[in-house]
Amino acid sequence: MAIMTGFREKLRIIAELINNNETRVRVEVWGYRLALIALDGTIFSRWESTSNYTF
Repeated sequence: MAIMTGFREKLRIIAELINNNETRVRVEVWGYRLALIALDGTIFSRWESTSNYTF
């Protein structure tokens, strides 16, 4: 179970990175999944695909 706990922690970190930037989506961790929730419009019409995240 420790391996999966680490995976969920990584998902939480990814969600925090996206949520801390000025994007038009909110990210939530749902179990072992990331949920992208549009703040206005739809994700596909508003999502900017440029990122400069490094892991």
